[in-house]
Amino acid sequence: MKIGVIEIMPKGHYTLVESVAKIFASDPQNHVCIYTTSIGVSNTQFIIEEYSNVTIVDVEKEYGLHRFIAQINNLNLDKAYLITIDHYINELSNIQYNFPFHIFIHNIYLWFDLSFKSNLMRTWKEIVDKPTLTHYWIKRNFIQSTTKKRLTKRVLKSGGKFVVLNGNLKKELERFTSSSNIEEIPFSIYQPKLLDKSNNEIFRICVPGMLSVSRRDYFSLFKMMRQYPEIYKSRVVIDLLGGVNTSESGDLVLKEAQQLVSEGYKVLCYDKSLVAIDEFDEELSKSDIVLGNMHVVMNEFNIYGKSKDSGIMYTMVKAAKPGYLPIGYSILPELKDSTLLFSSYKDLGQSIKNLIDDKDKLALLKQKAKINSVYFSPEKVYNRLINN
Repeated sequence: MKIGVIEIMPKGHYTLVESVAKIFASDPQNHVCIYTTSIGVSNTQFIIEEYSNVTIVDVEKEYGLHRFIAQINNLNLDKAYLITIDHYINELSNIQYNFPFHIFIHNIYLWFDLSFKSNLMRTWKEIVDKPTLTHYWIKRNFIQSTTKKRLTKRVLKSGGKFVVLNGNLKKELERFTSSSNIEEIPFSIYQPKLLDKSNNEIFRICVPGMLSVSRRDYFSLFKMMRQYPEIYKSRVVIDLLGGVNTSESGDLVLKEAQQLVSEGYKVLCYDKSLVAIDEFDEELSKSDIVLGNMHVVMNEFNIYGKSKDSGIMYTMVKAAKPGYLPIGYSILPELKDSTLLFSSYKDLGQSIKNLIDDKDKLALLKQKAKINSVYFSPEKVYNRLINN
């Protein structure tokens, strides 16, 4: 079977590209072809070093993006997965696909809750929040609604499905479409090659994801660190493992993190727009635990664990790490006994202190995390896909 994995957006989800490619490449009878941009090639090149049945095509060099879309039916694919849809929606919606064309749904409400009332309320809230983007909000919520509906019809007509990251999102999407139209593929898969490189001398917390004030609460974390200087200046390293999203005030987070460093706190940060996957994996493997500091409810149209999801739990899966998540976040049932919950950052600070002092508890959490992550190995995910 020839499977196309398509990621042609300027800012792609390359970790998800890796996940889909490796899941289908786990069957040696399959051939996986990744179609991506020049930037995407550099961020996925390592995959072909692991799998001989994966190839990568630079569509910008080989076709040009618009020509690639126009000729997509000539690729002789058995099925394809479109990873991210930010641009080219109109072009993609005008194609009658001659193979099952699957699309990842990264925000359920933006694709399926398209009533006039919902679009109006969403647009109003977004204009109030970011008035400089008024034209964009109107275009996305009203003009593109018709185009999105046309594309979703094309997907189903082709025999394709809407892909979400987990069962929690699938349950929410079932409010809008039949369960038979939905497929689950995790954002990341378990990577046993990422051996635990954590240092027993100092407790390392990984806070993954692009620096973004709207998505994650860094300043409460920083405030908590300053309340426990005896711990965070000597016993803990905080790794802000992600690039800087300046459009979401990530530069302010970086500035404050650098201030903490100048005060003697141990904070690692990356002054660039994107952390490459291989660098990300290397630094992740050094952590003891992963911290999800996201705002669970960004607004009524963006609810983590319900209408959309972050990569936090899948970062835990990827390197078999335990994690901290805020109460209210929908946890994957497979990860419950390797996940600790916190109700506030004061609660988190005390919990971290206790965990540092209790080596046995930390070792047990790591053991459970490894057992739980195996559920997300490429072979197991692939078997679940073909048997559903």
